[in-house]
Amino acid sequence: MWICRALLLAAACWMGMSSFAQAQTASMPEADEASAILACFHAGQTAIGDLHACARAWVTPKALLLCALQNTAAGQADHIACPFISDNAEGQAVFDVLLVQQHLTRASNLSLDASNLPNLPDASAIEACNTTSATRQDFMACTQNAMSGRQIESLLSCIRNSRSDDARTLCLAESAPAEAGLAAAVKCLNGQSTTPAEFLACVAPDRKTTVEKVMGCAAQAGASAAALADCLMPGTSVAEKTLAACLSQSQNDGRNVVDCFGHFWSPFGRADQAAACLSDPRNGWETCAQELIGVTGVSEALETCAGVRRKGLVACLFDKMPDLHPTAAAYRCLIYGGEGRSLVSDCTGDLIKDDKIRQTLACVTGANNNRTALAICAAGSVLPSKEAHKVNCAATTQGAPVAFALCAAAPATNEDWRISAACALTSGGDAKVYARCMAAPFALAELGKCFRGHFGSDCFGSANSITELLGDAK
Repeated sequence: MWICRALLLAAACWMGMSSFAQAQTASMPEADEASAILACFHAGQTAIGDLHACARAWVTPKALLLCALQNTAAGQADHIACPFISDNAEGQAVFDVLLVQQHLTRASNLSLDASNLPNLPDASAIEACNTTSATRQDFMACTQNAMSGRQIESLLSCIRNSRSDDARTLCLAESAPAEAGLAAAVKCLNGQSTTPAEFLACVAPDRKTTVEKVMGCAAQAGASAAALADCLMPGTSVAEKTLAACLSQSQNDGRNVVDCFGHFWSPFGRADQAAACLSDPRNGWETCAQELIGVTGVSEALETCAGVRRKGLVACLFDKMPDLHPTAAAYRCLIYGGEGRSLVSDCTGDLIKDDKIRQTLACVTGANNNRTALAICAAGSVLPSKEAHKVNCAATTQGAPVAFALCAAAPATNEDWRISAACALTSGGDAKVYARCMAAPFALAELGKCFRGHFGSDCFGSANSITELLGDAK
């Protein structure tokens, strides 16, 4: 069964609330995971990738703040969410979507910022509440409504009145933005579609002939990587097809993906040679730098990177050299490492400008030569972006219902919706439990300072009650 209970289970996977603990896939209870995450963070593992390597969980800026509040306020504010994402293939698929939405990479640094509370009103909403509110009580009612509003009230009511998992799943699907198409997917699949063909027929019935043609082509390609690339990317350059063939044989290994891009993108290939040269302390800096930028201008380039440690020289040259700088972010992201599909999806926007081509390349990388997954990649290569996104989510998760639901909801839904949906489910529709799950009491306490004040200075500034609480608890 692919989707019937997907969103319900997704909430349990998203965070290990007690009523859904049987579906939590993390390696330890949520409270222990929160402690581990905070211990790693305070030990200096502040980059997203470094924190993951330490705590074995994926954490966004919002998740870090909520986990910190849960860890700090244990006993005085039960049920606060710690929405870490489990360290498995399904969690990876979900996290990839969040990174793209929030313009983050694994090299991005995390911080404990009170403005990362979920569903927090923005500065314009707070200003509007100040304009229309005569009293503090009116102001607090206005800001609280901005945080939740009728949509949340309707969702909680729907969950309270539902008598089955399927009904609660539909509650969540209908609370998502219409453009997400989740309600239609849940109603359409309803636990009945168990094969890729049935899934594709459901999400794109009017594209059946086109999809069947490209899937047939991919099947006939067999073990030929070049033939597969011709099927999936018929209108692209020879270089892009060669890259696709290489990535399809990469075994979804980040190191192999980097090698593929080294052949596709000559500066990166040269950078790899320069880094290898620098790894041997017997080699001079100038000799190694020439591997990347050639003989001309080496002295001037090294002067601009004076003081940089040996292993950081290549990254510095990418930042400082005008012809390399436009792709410096891609270089840093790729060398940071990780799962192959994620590197293609998250790091290569400056190298592969076409979103459809990049999506297809990421899909064949993650398929890891699995025939079924490659067939779904083929279908995604000819579908409109909305349907292709769902198909690529299916390929990423290989049909895992929890990860597929969370992946397919994006980009029409954001992290606030995901956390809110999970809290709504785990609350059973109880508004007070839901508010505690979302850390709303902490948010409202700080929002009170915004009355007749300004967001970012009078409230949620550098000194605020939330960061002070977390600082005192270190």
